[in-house]
Amino acid sequence: MATGGEDDKGYLWNANTGEGILSTGNSHNDSVIFSDFNYNDKYVATADMHGKIKLWRISDKTCVWETALMNDINVSILR
Repeated sequence: MATGGEDDKGYLWNANTGEGILSTGNSHNDSVIFSDFNYNDKYVATADMHGKIKLWRISDKTCVWETALMNDINVSILR
């Protein structure tokens, strides 16, 4: 399971045991609002509200790619 939060970090958890597998540490600049796996679960992507997107290789917990959008990500709530 992959999660993110207002502590500016993304996390990867073992869904069976609750054990933490990966933490993005201080690599994000704002609340992590997105985290998801690639098609074969070898990578997890995280994105923060400041527009930074990072791709992590799960096997060695390494950031293998990152980019930043020009503007902050705006979260819209449909009513």
